[in-house]
Amino acid sequence: MDARDAFRSELTAATLRAAREAVDRFGSERIYSFALYTNGEYNYLFASVSTQAGLERVARHYLQKPDFQRRWKTLDVAMAHLKWSPCDSPHHVALEDGFAAAQAQLDMLWDAIDEVDVDDEDFDDEWADDNYSRLCGFVVEASAEALDGVRRAGIFDEGVTFNILMGDQGEDERLHYAAALNDAAAVVRLREDFIAAARHRGVEMEDDPA
Repeated sequence: MDARDAFRSELTAATLRAAREAVDRFGSERIYSFALYTNGEYNYLFASVSTQAGLERVARHYLQKPDFQRRWKTLDVAMAHLKWSPCDSPHHVALEDGFAAAQAQLDMLWDAIDEVDVDDEDFDDEWADDNYSRLCGFVVEASAEALDGVRRAGIFDEGVTFNILMGDQGEDERLHYAAALNDAAAVVRLREDFIAAARHRGVEMEDDPA
């Protein structure tokens, strides 16, 4: 088994384990999102889970701060803003430890690219760029396959949306990944949530005395 196949296999296994752990630990809180979380460089991965009860807790916490109370005013508006902010979920990193083996293999894949001798007169920048891009694409592909495996295993109910998420990510990209991983109804729900949050942002701007 080569390094990429080893990573793909471990990521799939870790994602299935994380999904089952999420149900065991947080199922009573009504899970609505299960995602693989990464960054723009795709050099780390772990499962992030969001629940309705956790969302309400964090929204109430934000509303205790005067600035957010002024901007959001109500619990419903606060929850609309925070629903698809994975880093605000109380359970965002709760499942991270289960990805240690997959992360170690991913680190080795990235190290293999970083170890190219850039001082070598035969070094080709395009080679590095191409391999970087291909590895990014491979990580996305492996993540989608792992999440599809969870979906096919029937671990969650139909109210859970699967996605590949990162901190600095536009709504179009989130909808793009969601469309590849969910049925049409889930994508419609996600789009409606984005529209509702945007509508609330418009009201805030109108109310802002500045």
